[in-house]
Amino acid sequence: MRGLLTTREQDAWRELIKKEAFCRVSWKAKYGSKYPRRVPDYGLSRKKCSLPAIRLPENRCSTSGEVMAKRKNS
Repeated sequence: MRGLLTTREQDAWRELIKKEAFCRVSWKAKYGSKYPRRVPDYGLSRKKCSLPAIRLPENRCSTSGEVMAKRKNS
């Protein structure tokens, strides 16, 4: 941790961050049109493509005791 506080180490980190920022900007300038951040919507609304709500099947027996009683009677 002591090394992070020296001017030399700070300059090294600063240079590394600047290089990373430069690489990101240059990549975006070169390939940004091929790889947009968001997928284009093309006019489709989400409601048209959404699935219906999924529900659990209704339970006719509310407790496990009732289920066991029905099994015994059968």
